[in-house]
Amino acid sequence: MLSLTYRVTGAIDNVLWPASAEPAFTDELWRHSCFEAFVGDEGTPRYVELNIAPSTEWAAYDFDDHRTGMRRASGVAVSGVVWQPAADVAELRATASLPGLAAANWDVALTTVIEERDGTKSFWALAHPAGPEDFHNRDCFTARLAAPSGA
Repeated sequence: MLSLTYRVTGAIDNVLWPASAEPAFTDELWRHSCFEAFVGDEGTPRYVELNIAPSTEWAAYDFDDHRTGMRRASGVAVSGVVWQPAADVAELRATASLPGLAAANWDVALTTVIEERDGTKSFWALAHPAGPEDFHNRDCFTARLAAPSGA
């Protein structure tokens, strides 16, 4: 399980947030304001991409390596999505079950796509590799989550 909390501060009213919807698997959420996590087993090229929208829709994909072998992630589910926008801060919370990953250390990239009302998009991450935006690049996976004791 992975519990996520994203907080955006600033001119929240300038952001184009997706309209509320039923929580369900939905493709192409990354095309608009969306919160993402990329999680891979330490030392392997394989990873899972999570997309969670303020609408409460979500998606999860398995990859064998950098942008290769993409498929809907088997057994992955996102639940408890809570979206709380306010005047100067917006927060999204969610929990994801990741049964396909080993109970070992995880390399993690936390990323966000923000779409403004005028259509401008900005791409946020803990780290950006050199060159064009590419959240799938393992250079973005800068957070390390240690396996729980006894795992």
